[in-house]
Amino acid sequence: MVKEKYWPPTEDDSETAELASGNIDSSEGDQSCVESSNESTSDIDDSKLEEQAPQVKFNNKEMFMTSLMFCMIWFGANYFYNAGLKFTLLSSSTILSNTSMLFVFLLSWLFLKSETSVFLKLVGVLVSFSGATVITVFESDDDGQAKNRILGDAFTLISALLYGCYATFLKYKVPEEAEKNFDMSVFLGYVGLINIVVLLPLFPIFHFTGIEVFRWPNGKTLMFLSLNAFLGSCISDFCWAKSVVILGPLFTQLGISLTIPLGMLATSLIDHVSFGWTYYLGTAMIFLSFIGMTFLQYMETKKKREKQLAELRQKYRDRKKLKKYQIQEARENCL
Repeated sequence: MVKEKYWPPTEDDSETAELASGNIDSSEGDQSCVESSNESTSDIDDSKLEEQAPQVKFNNKEMFMTSLMFCMIWFGANYFYNAGLKFTLLSSSTILSNTSMLFVFLLSWLFLKSETSVFLKLVGVLVSFSGATVITVFESDDDGQAKNRILGDAFTLISALLYGCYATFLKYKVPEEAEKNFDMSVFLGYVGLINIVVLLPLFPIFHFTGIEVFRWPNGKTLMFLSLNAFLGSCISDFCWAKSVVILGPLFTQLGISLTIPLGMLATSLIDHVSFGWTYYLGTAMIFLSFIGMTFLQYMETKKKREKQLAELRQKYRDRKKLKKYQIQEARENCL
C-alpha cells in the first residue's frame, strides 16, 4: 500500500500514481525515471526554464499607486527644469541638468542594489558628463543675461535630482521579475489621468495668483505644441520608460546624453553652423562612454542570465531526483 504522504497524486506525479496503482510495469517505470534523472542539462530548453522563473504581477491598485507616486516626482522635475530656464542661462541649465546621471548612478547604487562594476560605471558617467560639459561651455552661443542665475541654477539642480529619483523609483517598483507583467501603456495612462485630475487645477490657481500667467497659443503654436506632445512626450516617454525597466535608469540616462551632440549636429546641418574641435572632442567622449557602457551592460546581462539559468537547471534536476525517489518509494511499497 502506498504511503499517505504520496497520495492522492498531483498532476506532476501522474507517473508515480500509475506505477503505484499497477497500471504500468514497475521495471519500466523505474527505468524511465532513471533515464529522466540522468538527462543532460544540455537537452533542457532554456526558454521553458525561463518561463518557470518567478514572476511578479501588478493589480490595478498597485499600478495606480505606482503611477501616482511617479507622477508627483515627474511633475516636480519638469516644473523646476522649466522654471530654471526662466532665471538662468541655457548653457548653465544644460550642464546642471546633465548632473542627473550622477544622481541616477548614486541612487541606483543605494536603492537598487544591482549595480556592479561600480568603479567602471562611475568612470563612464564622469566621461560622458565631461563631454557634455565641454560641448556646452565651448560651443554654446549663449549671449543672454540671466535674471537670477543662483535661483535658476538651484531650480535646475533640483530638477536633476528629482529626475534621478523618478527614474530610479520606476526601476525599483518594476524589478526584473516583474518586467513581463508590467503593462507600460496602463501605467502611462494612469500618469496622464492623474495629471488631468490632480495637476490641471493648478492652471487657474497659478494664473489668477500671477505665479504663471496662461495665454492661449495661436493656431501655429498650438499645432507645434500638439506635435511635440505626441512625438516629444507620448512616444519618447514610452520608449524612455521601457528602456528604464529593461536596461535600468543609468544606461538609459547615458543614452539620453547623446541628444546633446546629435542635436547640435542637426543644428549644423539645418542652419549651416560650424563647430570647433571642442565639439568633436566632447562628442567623442560621450560616444566612447556610451559604447563602453553598452559593452559592460552586455557582459553583465550575459553573466546574470547564465547564473539564472544555472539556478533553474539545478531546480530542474532537483525535481527529477525527487520524482525518481517518489517512484522508487511507491514501487517498494507496492511489492
